[in-house]
Amino acid sequence: MRKDEKLRTIYETIAPYITRTGNNWRDYLTFGARFFKHSFDNMLLIYAQNPDVTMLATTKQWNQAGRYVNSGAKGIAVCEYENARLTIKYLFDISQTNGRAIKPTDWQLTENTKSEISKRLAFSHGFEDGGFPDLLHHLAAEAVSDHYEAYLQDLLSPEYN
Repeated sequence: MRKDEKLRTIYETIAPYITRTGNNWRDYLTFGARFFKHSFDNMLLIYAQNPDVTMLATTKQWNQAGRYVNSGAKGIAVCEYENARLTIKYLFDISQTNGRAIKPTDWQLTENTKSEISKRLAFSHGFEDGGFPDLLHHLAAEAVSDHYEAYLQDLLSPEYN
C-alpha cells in the first residue's frame, strides 16, 4: 500500500472514532489544543499515530534546536501541500530525540514574545515582572484562588459522585 493511501486509511478510521462519543471528542480536542499550529487533518493523523506526543518537529527543526533524532525512531507522517502537490513529511516527538534541554515555554515562544507578554501580564495583574514562568505560575494561582469554591462545588455535584 502506498504511503498516501495508508494515511488516507488512518484518517478515515480515526475521524468516525473521535466523533463517536463525547469523551472521545473531548480527548481529541484536549490533544489538538497542544498542536494548534497544525491543520485539523494533520492533527487527526498525529492523534491516530500517537496520541501521547508532547512536542513535535521535523528532523531539521530538532537539529536547529540542538536536539537530534534517535537512530531508528519512527516518524509521524503528516501531509503537506506544496504547489498543489501532496508530499509527506515526518515529525518526531521530543521523546525520540536527545540533546539540549528544552522547556515547553522556550519551544513555543521567542524571547522577545515572552518578554512582551511578561511585561503586559505584570502590568495588567499588578505583578512584579519576575520572568515568564513565574508570571504564569502567579496567574494560575490567582485563577485557582478566585474560583476555588466553584471548583469544590463542581466536585460535590451528583455528576462526580
